[in-house]
Amino acid sequence: MLKDLSFQVNRILDYKKQIEHFFFDRKKTEDETREDIESFMQNSVILIDNHKELDDIILSILAKLSIIDKNNFGLSCFTTLRDLMMSSREVEEKIQNII
Repeated sequence: MLKDLSFQVNRILDYKKQIEHFFFDRKKTEDETREDIESFMQNSVILIDNHKELDDIILSILAKLSIIDKNNFGLSCFTTLRDLMMSSREVEEKIQNII
């Protein structure tokens, strides 16, 4: 199941414009978009904190999504990875292996 999720993320990355449309609905205000991005990052961290078995896949997804430049989404992914790296040596090593 997790390998399938990783495959799907790779497939999504091949369609960058579709991702941007999915995350950045033109009807949303900038504030709403920023809130959605922040919520996504917080949920990612919560998953990592509460479900250690998902660490690798969530970290990999954040790394892969860091290429999205629209509305600083990629920068937010990268910043979240940086913050996670600072949280523990173990997580830092995992992220370095993924990147």
